[in-house]
Amino acid sequence: MLRRKFHLPHIASALGHFAFHVAMLAAKGGLGGETPTEDGSLTLRFAFREDLGKMTYTTMCIKESLRLFPPVPSVSRYLSKPVTFPDGRSLPAGLLSLFIFHAAPLFLPQIYDPLRFSPENSAQRHSHAFMPFSAGSRNCIGQQFAMNEIKVALALTLLRFELCPNPSMPPTPIQQLILKSTNGFHLHLKKIH
Repeated sequence: MLRRKFHLPHIASALGHFAFHVAMLAAKGGLGGETPTEDGSLTLRFAFREDLGKMTYTTMCIKESLRLFPPVPSVSRYLSKPVTFPDGRSLPAGLLSLFIFHAAPLFLPQIYDPLRFSPENSAQRHSHAFMPFSAGSRNCIGQQFAMNEIKVALALTLLRFELCPNPSMPPTPIQQLILKSTNGFHLHLKKIH
């Protein structure tokens, strides 16, 4: 079980939710031969910067987990006036909750689908439709570091272990400053090597 043993609680939250999603997807046979460690070219050696840039499927999986469970569920930025999108959907003036915004059924359904973040699908979406690190001039300056940290931690884990979910104990999210699971992340690890 992943607990609050990481230095940054928002990274721990993202890692926990992502690991649980990967385990659930694998258990349902939904990885389709692809794994978040890509084509098997990663080894147990140190992951270099070039390797991280090649992990496109991993990046899509991470973004989908961040969409469903953003580590920081709301931002303290207010819309000064209502915003209406070209397709008719709108956001009222006031606080923006990323947890609600990313999970709106009319916008992005509650189905875990990493291909939602393929280059083709991303190109069809408004640039601010996905904002796990906020957006604009006041976005998180550590977002690239956070994405790389998640990739390294999970790639090294998935190279050593198979993650198996415990479906009887799914994470129960609770919104605080950091989105957490009230009951942790219950996974079984099966050693690969």
